[in-house]
This record gives sequence, C-alpha cells and structure tokens, in this order.
Amino acid sequence: MIFSAFRKPKCIVCKRAFSSLESVKSNDLDAMQDALALSQFGCENCGVKFHGMCGKIGQANPRSATVTCPRCSRRIKHELPFKVEKVEGTATKQIGDRVDDEISDRPY
Repeated sequence: MIFSAFRKPKCIVCKRAFSSLESVKSNDLDAMQDALALSQFGCENCGVKFHGMCGKIGQANPRSATVTCPRCSRRIKHELPFKVEKVEGTATKQIGDRVDDEISDRPY
C-alpha cells in the first residue's frame, strides 16, 4: 500500500481510530471521561494499543490514569494524553472517588 504511512493507528479491540484532544477543563467531568474513553493507551507487557473504553479505566486524576489492558489484564499507570486546564474557584473530584456527602444525607 502506498498510503500506509498516512493511516491512523487503530484500536486492537474495536478497530476504530484514536481521537486526540488538546485539553479538557478540570470542572467538566463528562468531557474528561469522554477524553479518557477515546484516548490511546498502550500496554508495556504485551505491546497492544487500545482505547480507554476498550480497556478499563480505574482511578484518574489531572495528571495520570490507571488503565487495565484488554488483552493481558495488566494494570498500567499512564500519564494523560491531554492537558487538564485548571478552572479557578472550583473543587473537582477525581474519577473513581467516593462521594461521601451523598451517603451522609440518607435518613438511615
């Protein structure tokens, strides 16, 4: 193939091309979860490249995320492939954090 150098890499699980975002605002948790799901991650153990949604994303913070490889099930800590822009004046929760204040409002 002549144009093989111009092909985007694809996920080994879903066979879709990877997306990349420049940055996500720290107070937009939905955008961060979407960016993690569509980003490319790689396994150091078996060498495969996969989407965050095809692996399993564990706890994530503004600098890194723990991702489980869909092939060998190894947990790998990755730096985020996008910037997280801090929004002043807002406290953000990490993905995977417990929300204890919701539990304390229960009447029982």
